[in-house]
Amino acid sequence: GPSIFVTCNGDDTKGWIGRVEVSGNSPGPLLPISASKVECEVDAPAAAVIKPEGDLLVSQLGELNSRPDSLLGFYDTATGKFRKKMETGLRDITAVAYSPKTGGLYALDLSWAVPGEGKLCKLVADGDRFKAEKLLSLDKPTAMAFAPDGKLYVALLGPIGEKEKRGRLLRIGGL
Repeated sequence: GPSIFVTCNGDDTKGWIGRVEVSGNSPGPLLPISASKVECEVDAPAAAVIKPEGDLLVSQLGELNSRPDSLLGFYDTATGKFRKKMETGLRDITAVAYSPKTGGLYALDLSWAVPGEGKLCKLVADGDRFKAEKLLSLDKPTAMAFAPDGKLYVALLGPIGEKEKRGRLLRIGGL
């Protein structure tokens, strides 16, 4: 529709989901629609995607520690109203996306505090939570997007603190 949704960090007590309404080629102001930390009770809204059914799905990154505290919040795109939250068992969800071929939901877990545990997962609803099925180990995955042909592109930050820069872009098929 005519809305652009943005996750906003900076206010550690709330975290925000914002919306910009677009009319023609002119964007309006960025307005807060939800204090996501207050509603989900977890820090740091991060990734956002529109579900095929129309709701907005937002990952709450959580604290950058070893505890698996990332979750997904669901919001009405018309009103911004919080609908529900679902746990994932993941540490730090940096990206979420739906496959245009299968409709499956995928997530990247950065796993900042536990090096070597970053991964790409398929998320499968299991009652009031998601079951994360690990598909691939990754070194600090940060972003992903599906191409219309179903190929998934994943950006990796790579090791931190090394002189040699080793960020990478992966292309993954079959999802």
